Amino acid sequence: MMHKRTNQEWLAALRSRGPAREQALADLQAHLVRAVLVYLSRHRQDLQALKRSELMQLVEGCTIEAMRVVEAKLDTFRGDSRFTTWAYGVAIKHAAGELRQRSRHSTPSAQ
Repeated sequence: MMHKRTNQEWLAALRSRGPAREQALADLQAHLVRAVLVYLSRHRQDLQALKRSELMQLVEGCTIEAMRVVEAKLDTFRGDSRFTTWAYGVAIKHAAGELRQRSRHSTPSAQ
């Protein structure tokens, strides 16, 4: 069950070791999966042809990478917004970059 945390609680839990950290990571992952899925569903019409399993693979990949970035940049979080809002921004930025990269490497379909 996700626990609603303050910014300080998020930071403390993610910097800790043991069960508190593991729970915070699981909660963060759940938050970011939803954020990326909503972003892709609402803003990326070019993904409508993907199967659900392919979309979820993309979501999971973006989420994992976003979590790495969030963990690496915890010290850069200034607290100007909620921690989850900041983390969502990281995830969405990564998802948008991944989509740009995919569109550059995709081949045009035969007509």
